[in-house]
Amino acid sequence: MRLLFSSISPRLLLTASLLCGLAAQGCASDPTHEQGTAFGIDDGASAGQATAAVVSVEKGATLKLKSGAELSVAPGSVDKEIELSIARPKDSDALELVKTLDVKDTPASAPYVLTPHGTTFKKAVTLKLPIAKGADQKKLGFMWLSDEKDTVWKQAGAAKVVDDKASIDLAHFSVLILVERDAPAESDAGSTLMDASVEPDASVEPDASVEPDASVSVMDPRDASTPLPPPIPVPDACVSSFACASSPACGVVVDNCGTSHDLSAECAKDCGDGGTCADNTCAPPACVPATCAQALANAGVTCHPMLPDGCGNWLDCSACSAIRGAAQSCVDVSPDAGTQWACAIPCVSDADCPPSGNYCAGHDLTVEHVTCYAPSGFCAWSAVLADCTNGCMNDACY
Repeated sequence: MRLLFSSISPRLLLTASLLCGLAAQGCASDPTHEQGTAFGIDDGASAGQATAAVVSVEKGATLKLKSGAELSVAPGSVDKEIELSIARPKDSDALELVKTLDVKDTPASAPYVLTPHGTTFKKAVTLKLPIAKGADQKKLGFMWLSDEKDTVWKQAGAAKVVDDKASIDLAHFSVLILVERDAPAESDAGSTLMDASVEPDASVEPDASVEPDASVSVMDPRDASTPLPPPIPVPDACVSSFACASSPACGVVVDNCGTSHDLSAECAKDCGDGGTCADNTCAPPACVPATCAQALANAGVTCHPMLPDGCGNWLDCSACSAIRGAAQSCVDVSPDAGTQWACAIPCVSDADCPPSGNYCAGHDLTVEHVTCYAPSGFCAWSAVLADCTNGCMNDACY
């Protein structure tokens, strides 16, 4: 008995023959190959063809090749401006792409490369390809590869045939080809390596000594007496354990059934005005520190070297403006009776202080004294006024 083995399917050998124009002198010297008949249609694209166009949200385009291929992109198919292209590879590259087609698939067009690969569309785009002469138009379908490096052809869908062109609506870009797919014969149910022309060897007799195993029984599905397997139980519907009371303070949580819950919308749990949510935990609003004017007003003094800003820090509010043409400093004006900070003119003797005068404007001046208050070293002018209990200092009664 003679067995012939081959690793190349007869159908792929036919594909390769088609690609070479079925010429005895070979692909390189076949003049019809140069005219674009390698795939069974005279598409004039044996050396390859390509075209491109820019589309956008508002702008569509129709890309056409001389081979008869056509790609239509409607406005609104993309969400940004992008350049799309369609290419019919040259025959040598096309042969590399189709050599991995299934044996049941006969090329009914050249392969076409749509780029950028993986581009997806909000509206389907339409690809039309010319049909090879002699192809059974009732058996046409499209196959696709993710890109030129992919070797596993996948079914894209049946072809719509109008005027000797096959079309398909696409949701994404890839490499596509039109094929004629025969319904598999019974002998094609499994692959074989035996040459069909080889006859069985009649000299080989079956071993009659081998008795069938009577203990082996075959279940006939048509036998009503054969018990059926138990039904597969249907899982119970998932019951959510979500509850607002036991939920975190804020944010979004996923329950035991995989459902997301927005705590703000479902449970009125949020972080209030200015609050922020991080890891389902509320954080208070960012602290706004007080100014010196606010801190001095809160303390009831005109100056102070150290006041809290309300956010954990300290303010130096010891700046003082000039008075009577002389610079002032922030000093303790009452060291004997407890700290009392105020703006005053520093001095060593009375000569450093401004001259006497009515510094309590609007008050009835009776007696005035201007002295350098030695313990703290600042000028103090005071007067006994009709409307002041003790006197006047820096235009204010005391």
